[in-house]
Amino acid sequence: MAMVTIQQAKDHLRITDDASNADLGMKVDQASAIVMNHLKSQAVAGWDDGSVAVPGRVEAAVLLIVEYLYEHQPIDWNVINGLLVSYRDPALA
Repeated sequence: MAMVTIQQAKDHLRITDDASNADLGMKVDQASAIVMNHLKSQAVAGWDDGSVAVPGRVEAAVLLIVEYLYEHQPIDWNVINGLLVSYRDPALA
């Protein structure tokens, strides 16, 4: 259910070894689920299985959430909302 690859997450976090791949994979799945839930019905079904390309702004939101999870920081929803606002239906938000 990942919207980004482990390699993309490693590149984003500047991780060069494979020691944290399992943990990072779990966080990528969690971040993807958080974004899908945040977008509700506006999320595109194929984003999470790779059958539909994920827009750059959505990828950026997933990677930022991975970063927050990886570094044990609270998620800055102002930043995430700024990236995803154009994909949300205001009536459902």
